[in-house]
Amino acid sequence: MDLHPSYFSMRLAYGDSSIRLRRYPAIQGKILRINNIEGVEAVVVQFPDGKIVDNLVRASPHRDVDFDATVWAGKAGLIIEKRNGSVVPYITSSGSMVDNSGVMLTYETGGEIPDAKHWVIIVPEESNTNRDAVIKF
Repeated sequence: MDLHPSYFSMRLAYGDSSIRLRRYPAIQGKILRINNIEGVEAVVVQFPDGKIVDNLVRASPHRDVDFDATVWAGKAGLIIEKRNGSVVPYITSSGSMVDNSGVMLTYETGGEIPDAKHWVIIVPEESNTNRDAVIKF
């Protein structure tokens, strides 16, 4: 990229920006089965009050409109669509973080840093834990 070294820091220092903390809560229920809906795994969950919810996902396929998002990794469930259209599960080691570029970053870099279509499925073995992210605008 042919950008001045302070290109991004100047925008943060003198522009409007915000940070949002996001928690995707643990699933407090029993997973009854997994359905495949248009290539996305969705679960059927029975909650402690007896209510059954069909086809639940943590996040359906999307691109982030934000600047970027940092997710604490070490958990299965993040699925990324590569530029060639292939789909891959993204799994990292415990204690690591994943930074995902959003549409705003793609725009600011003239497409040099592309955003990625992705989604998060519910993995039964990890459904009882929270997922946390820091989203930057």
